[in-house]
Amino acid sequence: MLRYFIFVAVGAFLFGCQGTTDTNGFATEISENKNTITSEQTSTQKTEIYSHSYEEIAFDRYNPDRGFYRDLGNSNLSKPFGHGNTNPRYHNFQKLNENIAMQAVQRSKNCKEFCFGSMNVSQPLRFEWFRINDYYSTPLSKKYLSELNKFFADARRNGYKLIVRWAYSFPNEKDDPQNENYYKNKKIQSPNLDIITTHISQLSKVVNENKDVIMSVQAGLLGAWGEWHSDQYGDWKSWNDARAEVLNQWLSLTDDDVIIQIRYPQDYVKSKIKSLPQFNRVGIHHDCPNYAKDNIEFARYGNQIKNAALITGEMCNSKPLTSYSCNSMKIYFEKYQFTALRVGYPDNIFENWFKDGCLTEIRNRLGYRFVINKSQFDGNNLTILISNKGFAKIHKSTPVSLVVGNTILSSGYDAAQWAPGEIVELSFDLSELGSKLKDLTSAELVLKDNVKFMNKSKNTVYLR
Repeated sequence: MLRYFIFVAVGAFLFGCQGTTDTNGFATEISENKNTITSEQTSTQKTEIYSHSYEEIAFDRYNPDRGFYRDLGNSNLSKPFGHGNTNPRYHNFQKLNENIAMQAVQRSKNCKEFCFGSMNVSQPLRFEWFRINDYYSTPLSKKYLSELNKFFADARRNGYKLIVRWAYSFPNEKDDPQNENYYKNKKIQSPNLDIITTHISQLSKVVNENKDVIMSVQAGLLGAWGEWHSDQYGDWKSWNDARAEVLNQWLSLTDDDVIIQIRYPQDYVKSKIKSLPQFNRVGIHHDCPNYAKDNIEFARYGNQIKNAALITGEMCNSKPLTSYSCNSMKIYFEKYQFTALRVGYPDNIFENWFKDGCLTEIRNRLGYRFVINKSQFDGNNLTILISNKGFAKIHKSTPVSLVVGNTILSSGYDAAQWAPGEIVELSFDLSELGSKLKDLTSAELVLKDNVKFMNKSKNTVYLR
């Protein structure tokens, strides 16, 4: 049975207060990761209860589907754009180094921009923009789809998860065919809808085959940067039914565990969007959290978007609605349950977070952050208290099992139910292991996708 407690109530749990004495006169106390025994005695038997508390690490570990992400892109999988990368098709997947996460955020020395480079070069989460203007009026080629599969295979080999978006125009890129028109008229021309839906049909097959390395798919395809504005298909102020059709195509053709994100809360709350089958898989990507007009975006629709499947975003240089201070943004990320954020942009905001001492905390808390608080074992029954100290939940089903010796116990628990700011109690009956338990001193919590707990003892739970 899964039971939830308000976070501040942990001291009232069955473990009791440190240094108390039970009714039989036996000393009871909980020590940090030490074997503490409480004896409960009746006229016929004596039961020893082993209690442990666990220490949280101060920093971070790499976990899938959360955290800061690097923002990169490519043109028709023929060349990358931005930052002068020389890779002929896309930016290299750089070698991951978890040691960077296991310390406070460091600022690159003697830099003028992208001053948090140590974070940029070693993130297991990456946002990839795919510009497909070569296919403006034709289906995607077999070669392109093959190269796309190779790209995802490369991500898999290197241990990355991806947020992906396809679009036909990135007008800030000088080689984009619609660059001049956009900056002259603030408009681009997207392809006919039948071409767009054909591309979704082709891309959805690739997405389904590679969903193990895809955190989310951003619906994209419409408008400048695939952000659903500045083309013939409307924007957040002017509705066009093509918006619902594009989203419906993605939802209909991708698997049930693939998250599809859209840009605007104004679209998310539309009846034609909310009535789509599998609307529960729709998330939001916010390009400017807490900016001056956020009162007509997130703030206005806060109660309606709180159940969005996934919320990610990037900061911007626009004037803020309140402020971009540490306190304001921690409250904001917590309120809207942010899972991921573009790293290092803009520099001035990250610089201020760094100077004011919250950048490491924001990194640590983006998405989920699971911590084992306490455990208790009476020789047969194991109880574990776990808190989620992150800003958000895991957005995909994450089954939990317990490994005791050579035995794997399926629990029926799902870490996707562990809400931020709450404590969950897990209970396991180990009596079926019989005499095997006698010599065992610990067990291991195992979560799908190798999700790690933020404890010094990692996923280990002590029995004795």
